[in-house]
Amino acid sequence: STSTSTSTSMASTTSSKGACEFYVVFLVDDALFYRRVDLGFCASTLEGCDAALCAQLKLSPQITWSHSAKAACPPPASLRFAATSGSTTLLRWRLRDGSYDWDYGWDLCGSMYRVDDVRSMIAEMEGTRDLDHPNRFEAAGARRVKEGRWRQERPDALCVAAPVLSVLAVNRVQDVFRAPLYDGAPSLAALNAATTPLDGAFYLRSRPTSVHVPLPPSRKGAAASPAVAVLVPAKNAAKTIRRCLASCLGGRQTGVDVVDVVVVDDGSTDGTADVVRDHFGSRVRVLRIDDSGGVARALNVGLRHLESSSSSFSSSSFSSSSSSSE
Repeated sequence: STSTSTSTSMASTTSSKGACEFYVVFLVDDALFYRRVDLGFCASTLEGCDAALCAQLKLSPQITWSHSAKAACPPPASLRFAATSGSTTLLRWRLRDGSYDWDYGWDLCGSMYRVDDVRSMIAEMEGTRDLDHPNRFEAAGARRVKEGRWRQERPDALCVAAPVLSVLAVNRVQDVFRAPLYDGAPSLAALNAATTPLDGAFYLRSRPTSVHVPLPPSRKGAAASPAVAVLVPAKNAAKTIRRCLASCLGGRQTGVDVVDVVVVDDGSTDGTADVVRDHFGSRVRVLRIDDSGGVARALNVGLRHLESSSSSFSSSSFSSSSSSSE
């Protein structure tokens, strides 16, 4: 984070054993929420997943670049479906499989932890300077969760399937780390004097690939362009999925602005997801469901994953020999 202002909020759930489990959400004052997220559902999912250290609200499959490290950080191959409720879908991955933001397990910019784990981390840092400053606390915690008992007991993490927040890297009010800012960042005084509200919808439309983002550009006189998202539920489609996706991505040639293509791999056993990742990379996102539930379930999971206001459906319902799509 570029800020020292860190706030926390508390949530609790009642476990099947009747005990009340408490959770803490760390936030910073430069975090911008632009979609609702069910924190109660995040807490209950975290409770039922002992191996998961946290639920990171700032991460979603569209995050492929680390602004802080100035390096690519693609979603880990182990990223998979975890649970869904209402408009909130959670994914799960193994922290060690990620890089940079995807392997940063102790985060104060929008993450939920068990209160007991936070207490344990604080106890480990007693007597050190790591408790003197939020940025040191975060950096030291991120180092600790990569080793020892933390890596063994809490190797996984949860994230949201559809982005809910971004962190505005436009000013620095701490003097511990030289976190990079975007060019043209205004002064804090200028930001405080501004009266124009931030356009959260801009980040939904622009689909930032980094957690840290600049301020939205001025949109005076700009005409909104139509955006279409394509959802492809597929099962055992390794032989035919490339042609389908090539057609979807070619939408721009017909005047359609294809801003998002998501493949929901419904329990394929022929490497469908690997084919998509190998041939299309970050241009197509893959959501993997381990246990096949049919086209209807795949569509419902995929719909919650889409960010676009309008959607075009390509229902492959692929068998190993099918190559048709609508």
